[in-house]
Amino acid sequence: MLDLARASCAGGARVRGAQRAGQHVLLFHRLGEMGACAEEAMCVAERAGDERARVEAMVLLAMKRNGSGELAEAKLLYDEGDHRSPPLKPPARAGPRAGLSRV
Repeated sequence: MLDLARASCAGGARVRGAQRAGQHVLLFHRLGEMGACAEEAMCVAERAGDERARVEAMVLLAMKRNGSGELAEAKLLYDEGDHRSPPLKPPARAGPRAGLSRV
């Protein structure tokens, strides 16, 4: 899967491909491959200047560290990802009768 992500010419697609590959191998507890995918996604995101993709790759790397028992390093990565991520936008408020229909 990582080779497929590398073959993609677009930076954003390559980052997403590496992240998906990392998430896929997490399910099968293949932490070595997960780390490689996360590091690849991090490098591509940094080169592309995509901060959101960089944060997502950082969390993926933290998940790998968490799974391999490197808890202190995982916590640092989770904290940095939390600090760098943009604040969540509240959902748009609907009117008081939104979703209601006349019968």
